Amino acid sequence: NTFSKTILRLKKEEDFEFDDILILARTDARATEGIDEAIERCKLFLEAGADMTFLEAPQSIDEMRRYCNEVPGWKMANMLARGETPSLSPKELEEMGFSVAAYPFDIMCTIIESVQRKLEDLKVPDKPPALPSVETVNKLWELSGFKQYEEEQAQYGCADYKKEKAENQPQ
Repeated sequence: NTFSKTILRLKKEEDFEFDDILILARTDARATEGIDEAIERCKLFLEAGADMTFLEAPQSIDEMRRYCNEVPGWKMANMLARGETPSLSPKELEEMGFSVAAYPFDIMCTIIESVQRKLEDLKVPDKPPALPSVETVNKLWELSGFKQYEEEQAQYGCADYKKEKAENQPQ
């Protein structure tokens, strides 16, 4: 079966030295086989050489605690927005025993909501859209490289050249 093949592949990986590779072993058995089987698989993954386990979709805080208490080693929590696993803070997850927490949709959802608000703002025909904050504009210039570009223009005299060229253009 697939689980046995996965264990065999992990055992083969154990024969090699990979200092800079982390093997994260995931099981989705909770959904089909139950929490007991999912926990057992995580233990077997570790025995076979996995560095970290990921039990997909525990459905209660009790199941999350049980996973952390019964499975040694590093564990990953997947805080999928509106998923089946209870959403907890990074601090709560760390205190429970998780080593890594992923919040895969949170940033994307925030971006979508923000873009939708701005598009609604732009639909209003008789008023200009709200301006972003100075901090947001400054961050955009920094992250996009425009700030560095302006600094380099000043350093190499490009800004003066552009100014002179504009002044000498026929009107």
